[in-house]
Amino acid sequence: MRGQKSRSGSGVRPGFEGGQTPLYRRVPKLKGIAGGMSAGVAKFVTVNVSQLNSECETGAEVDLASLERLVGSTGARGKLPLKVLGDGEISKALTVKAASFSATAKAKIEAAGGKAVVLEQKAKWVRTYPAKEGKAAPAAAPAAAPAAAAAAAPAAEEEKKEAEE
Repeated sequence: MRGQKSRSGSGVRPGFEGGQTPLYRRVPKLKGIAGGMSAGVAKFVTVNVSQLNSECETGAEVDLASLERLVGSTGARGKLPLKVLGDGEISKALTVKAASFSATAKAKIEAAGGKAVVLEQKAKWVRTYPAKEGKAAPAAAPAAAPAAAAAAAPAAEEEKKEAEE
């Protein structure tokens, strides 16, 4: 009996294919959700105006909490904001409170006699870096420019008057 498997030792590692490019190197990496990209992750819990028309009564105040049964906002979806989309028709006057509206949804809700109230969202966190020593902070530079321009304006006017005389 001859060959690599007949030799003493641990043999070949898992995934070794005898010199052929192994499968784990042939398949693409970092695509979609598996790569940690947010392309496949929902940013809003969505509901259409046709669903609002069928589920809500005239004059009702509609928000994410009142639509919990309709949209099933549990788990990770429970932390997402509500967005109203404009698919379908609406004939009831509703006060809809959501984080975002599509342009057609807002127009249809207001045309039916209702109100589209945009709720404030939590500001997105952005990393800020401290200013390095020896360099001025970037926010301080623009504030100084208008003050210098305002101080230079009266001096320029005086020079023009002297030149005319």
